[in-house]
Amino acid sequence: MSPEPHWAGQNPVTDTGGGGTSTLADLSDVSGQPGPGKSPVYDDTGIANLIEITTEQRFEDVLTVVATVELHNIGDPGEPPFLNSFAAYGPAYCTPRWRLAANNVVHLEGLICRTVPLDHVADAGTPMFQLPAELAPDAAQMFIAGGSGPSISYLDLRVDGTLAWGGILFGADAETAISLCGISWNATSNNPIARALK
Repeated sequence: MSPEPHWAGQNPVTDTGGGGTSTLADLSDVSGQPGPGKSPVYDDTGIANLIEITTEQRFEDVLTVVATVELHNIGDPGEPPFLNSFAAYGPAYCTPRWRLAANNVVHLEGLICRTVPLDHVADAGTPMFQLPAELAPDAAQMFIAGGSGPSISYLDLRVDGTLAWGGILFGADAETAISLCGISWNATSNNPIARALK
């Protein structure tokens, strides 16, 4: 939940000095002086808009949010499950996971595999997992992913947050591992972290 904004100027509730305002709509003084005061910025209608103040505490709060890295493992309880026989490759490699950065960018990493061989024709378009709706892009996207074989696959990211294995671009037909490292995109505007920073 976003904190209440802090405004410069007279507080209509606590200021008792001469000529204080009665509503926030009347609050235009950013000098902190009593009286109706003057604001340094007027719009073309002669209205001086309120100006938000960034306090030191607010700045520290923002830095804390930006510095926080919360990783979400695919397949963990409460997280998106693997679909269609896809799974984490194994303990020697990073588990497939996602994180949402404060700049509204979703990052993927880890190594994913399928417990049954992938066929470049029959399995094209098979969903691997589906992320929450607020992490979805506003338009479908395609990514190139390295894998075992050696091979190169393409992955389709759909507007509902589903990441699907698109097929083999180069290499073996029966790919056993696909890297998600380096995949990132801009999430929709319904981002809880971005909302918390407002």
